[in-house]
Amino acid sequence: MISKHAIVDNRAKAGEGCSIWHWVHIREESKIGDNVTIGANAYIDHHVEIGSNSKIGNGALIYYPAKLGEGVFIGPQAMLINDKHPRAIDEEGNKLGVDDWEALGVIIEKGASIGAGAIILPGIRVGAYSMIGAGTVVSKDVPAYTTVVGATQRTIGVECNHE
Repeated sequence: MISKHAIVDNRAKAGEGCSIWHWVHIREESKIGDNVTIGANAYIDHHVEIGSNSKIGNGALIYYPAKLGEGVFIGPQAMLINDKHPRAIDEEGNKLGVDDWEALGVIIEKGASIGAGAIILPGIRVGAYSMIGAGTVVSKDVPAYTTVVGATQRTIGVECNHE
């Protein structure tokens, strides 16, 4: 099901059984796996990959070149950011363009869960089946099966060790 109010670029690919709700915007060359649910007002940037059986919450922002594994949960209003040094202009006041920065993708591995309002900074990898608490700012890689919470990304415990 794709809402008549969603904007899905004709160069994007959505798998079988997807639910894409109202006012979702999916840009060119994105690849959405089977049975993915994307909630209202979510933004999926160009060249983003979302694995099958994932769920993207209302108002989530997922920027190029993010890659999400199978069964990933992205909570409402969560953000996967791609620019470490965002600027609108240079020191001389010239407007900066797409060639003036390097996009760093976020990688979310299979089964990981990103809580509501969490912010994942550019170039971060969140390991398989990790749990990121609501409102957490993730500024360093998170190992698999780890839970982190808080604005300073405090590890509260390793849930399981599968080495």
